[in-house]
Amino acid sequence: MLFFLTFPTLSFAGGPVQGAKATATGTAFVAIADDPSAIAYNPAGLTQLTGTNIYGGPTFVIPSTTYTNLSGHSENTDFQIFFPPQIFVTSDIGTKDMRLGIGKKF
Repeated sequence: MLFFLTFPTLSFAGGPVQGAKATATGTAFVAIADDPSAIAYNPAGLTQLTGTNIYGGPTFVIPSTTYTNLSGHSENTDFQIFFPPQIFVTSDIGTKDMRLGIGKKF
């Protein structure tokens, strides 16, 4: 937690990033929603989880662009690496029909 609070500027990198599985499916994660990052896509998907789950980590974003106009002038971006972190926690709180969860993208 101290790491996330120490580097708040990391939150400006990337876009809507909520976990590796969701990102790998091109954010087409609404129908699956079977890990704690479902809080961001489809909270109803939390019903598929049992017990207490913690899910988190960084997602590496390495943007790269190069543009050449018709006159041959070229522009490109500087090499940068961003790693916006996220953490999600869910629990069934010992019940069959209720789930609680909290999540944060930094």
